[in-house]
Amino acid sequence: MEDRCTTVSTLTDKSSEWMIKVILIEKTNIFPGKDHNTFQHFMFADEQNESIQGIAFTRDVNYADTKLHLYHTYYIGNAAISAITDERNQAGSVPWQLTITKTTFIKQAQKQNELTLHNRFPLTSFWNLDKYKNNDSIRFNLLCALIQGFPESIISTARGPRTIRRFIAVNPECRPMVFTMWEPYIYIEGVQLMNIIHTCPIVLLVRPKITTYYGIDIATRPNSTIILDPPLQETASLQTWCDENRAYIQKVISQKLYEKINQKILAPAHTQIRPISQIIASSELIKNFWIKGTPSIVNIDQKFFIPSCPACGKSTGAMMDIEFDCNFCETKDTKPKPKAKLQLNIHDDTSYLSVAAEEKYAETLLDMTAAEIYDRYTKQLPIPIDIINQRIEKQTLLCEMRSYLPSHRQFTPLYFLTAFLPDQSSTPPLLEHTTDQKTPESQAEELIQTITPSEDLITPADESAPPATPSSIYKNIASAGSSISHTTDIPQSPIPIAAPSAKRSLDKEFDKESKHQKLT
Repeated sequence: MEDRCTTVSTLTDKSSEWMIKVILIEKTNIFPGKDHNTFQHFMFADEQNESIQGIAFTRDVNYADTKLHLYHTYYIGNAAISAITDERNQAGSVPWQLTITKTTFIKQAQKQNELTLHNRFPLTSFWNLDKYKNNDSIRFNLLCALIQGFPESIISTARGPRTIRRFIAVNPECRPMVFTMWEPYIYIEGVQLMNIIHTCPIVLLVRPKITTYYGIDIATRPNSTIILDPPLQETASLQTWCDENRAYIQKVISQKLYEKINQKILAPAHTQIRPISQIIASSELIKNFWIKGTPSIVNIDQKFFIPSCPACGKSTGAMMDIEFDCNFCETKDTKPKPKAKLQLNIHDDTSYLSVAAEEKYAETLLDMTAAEIYDRYTKQLPIPIDIINQRIEKQTLLCEMRSYLPSHRQFTPLYFLTAFLPDQSSTPPLLEHTTDQKTPESQAEELIQTITPSEDLITPADESAPPATPSSIYKNIASAGSSISHTTDIPQSPIPIAAPSAKRSLDKEFDKESKHQKLT
């Protein structure tokens, strides 16, 4: 039977009399579909690590669910093959999908012929995620521990209200992030993870997306997979790190290091920076982009603050001295607090863009807090715009922007400054001290200060040792706290890696893999 098998990469919708030998690496729960139908997704990978997704529909779901077991090897043949026309729906390495029915040939391989899970899920570093922001076509995997969960909440979207649940994700790279779980994951995986959140469960996130709602954060998408306690060599090492770094985990929770105001934004690659004239001239709305330019405040008839909810920070139309009920977090009978908001222009050699900045970015540019701004407003003291402009116009900034086209504006979008960094090539970097940017190395040093000297897992770096790579860092964890001593070598990342004393990277870009996991 072995010599009659073909590879996944050779399959097309015109293939006939074919058979493949594959391992089942992903299996979803049974989901409800339209008109009371159900479906279930699968992901298969062959010996060459080529993967293809499968699906079973209503009358075949129970058969497929019983027949196919995770991490078992099967010979599969003559299933219907259909093309995946939208790359956003492609989870495997090939643009094809198998439809599993009771007529599909399925035979489990004998033990001596089984395939292994080795290297089926390459891992990506948290410090490499900036380049994946708001990109639905790139596939990657993240291994992390969830240390805190929040209640479900309902948010408004273009398709109506949706229920989400947020978690806090960490790993040894010391870059905590919010992980937002959308429907339908919240109903099974979300509930199960909340029940064991006190244990800091280890999860593998397959094909998540990176958004900018919290500066940089992780979210599920329709073809993501959430694997609890994944069968990877790195899982035990990460669990050891969590057990021996409880002080750091508590610091992340108590100081809310995952919030946008504490996020560490990395400078974009030169190729990611767009001329402002290109943004203005584009016929399509560019939702997220970077520009480089000089700020200046032109509109002097602005209040420089807006009322906001003291609990969730959302803006409100309530007056500052009147109690209101927040429609976002449902806080009752509370008075607004001021939130800094600034309208300004960013200009480069090609044109200028009118943008809005809020919270810490507005406070940084104005060099005063929201409370100080509101105090000036109540005392009718003007904001010294001329002095502020003299200071900020000497600085060139790298600005991360988000555009939004409200329904009442057909052609002219609004632009929001979501983050900025001083351009290090400009002189002098006047705003550098206010952006609170830290490199992975400085984050690692912060972790060292958090952990007690008695812990053997964190030890001073040996200056005579060769530079640390993600692979060597993980090996260091394994030898320090677990019985696992072999890891897959991963090429060195261009992102700076902290000393092996404090930061264990899970690096390497994802190139292909795959679907939504059934938790057991």
